Amino acid sequence: ILDGRKLQDTHLGDAAGLLVLAVGRGEEIHVLPGPTFILCRGDHLMVKARPDDLAMLRGLQRLGVDLEADFDAAQLEGEDAGFTEALIAPQSSLIGKTLRQVRFRDRFGLHAVAIVRDGGVVRTNLRENALRFGDALLLYGPRRQQRGLAAEPDLIPLHSGGVEAPDFRLAPRSLIVTF
Repeated sequence: ILDGRKLQDTHLGDAAGLLVLAVGRGEEIHVLPGPTFILCRGDHLMVKARPDDLAMLRGLQRLGVDLEADFDAAQLEGEDAGFTEALIAPQSSLIGKTLRQVRFRDRFGLHAVAIVRDGGVVRTNLRENALRFGDALLLYGPRRQQRGLAAEPDLIPLHSGGVEAPDFRLAPRSLIVTF
């Protein structure tokens, strides 16, 4: 069914509510494949999904669902990609809009995995939930995109992800300015 198709053409995200976190192909793991990633027969998709959505997938011809697959989730964290968190800023243009409306994935290059709100965690229908000031977003994606969050007025990153060591050569100049 999916052999030879681009991930975006499968509509697994929109139709089935799945987030493809990784694709296993033989000995290779392709973490956070892009929309143009071409699927092949025998690929194993690691997805974030609701149980109801997984039940729907079982109904698709020649597509199996393995809830106990042998996959080390630690492989999702690395130098190139991983998880981070960000808060919705007080005057954010995102407030009152859904992730779908703001085209969050296209705009920031990151996938929203969960929303922490009012002491609870929203994991379903993320793209349809209107964002609120103070929402914390659990995000997954490339580290280079995560570093770009620091320049975004709409989001407050909770992790700097690689703070540079201070340049002590500037310390004397700093002291002069301070005094």
